[in-house]
Amino acid sequence: MSGNFDVSQLLEAVMVVSFGISWPASILKSWTARTAKGKSLFFLVMILFGRGILSLFLNTEDASSLTEAMNTAYRFLTIMASCLPILYLLYVYRSALQGMGSTRSAMVSGIIEFVMRVGLAVSVIFTRFSDGLFIAEVAAWLGAAVFLAVTYYRRRAK
Repeated sequence: MSGNFDVSQLLEAVMVVSFGISWPASILKSWTARTAKGKSLFFLVMILFGRGILSLFLNTEDASSLTEAMNTAYRFLTIMASCLPILYLLYVYRSALQGMGSTRSAMVSGIIEFVMRVGLAVSVIFTRFSDGLFIAEVAAWLGAAVFLAVTYYRRRAK
C-alpha cells in the first residue's frame, strides 16, 4: 500500500465495513418482516457486480491501462453508490416542495447543484485533488438537498 492517503479509499473502507456490518442484520430484519422494502437494488448490484459490469465497457488490449481504468471507474461507482441516500433525500424534498406548489425552490436547487459542480470542478484544477470530480457530484447533491430540506421545513412550519 502506498503512503498517499486518498479520500476514495476512506469512503470505500467505510462503505465496505458498514455494508459488512449491516448486511446480516438487514437480511434478518427483511426475513422476519417478510419484505424487501427499503433495499437499494442498485447499490447491491454495483458492489457485487460493479467490476464485471465495468469490464463490459472497457477495452482489454492493454492490461495496465485496463487495471487503472477499472480501478478509477470502480472507485467512482463506490463513491456514487455509497452516497445514493443523499440523492434519494434530494428527490424526496424536491418532489414534496413541488407538490406544495413551491416550484421556485426546485429550480433554485438545480442552480445550486450546477454552481457546486462547476465550482468544485474548477477547484480540482488548482488543488490537484484526485477524487475531486467524484466528490463534486456528491457535494452538489448534498448542497441542493440541504437547501431543499431547510426550505421544506420552513414552509411546513408556516
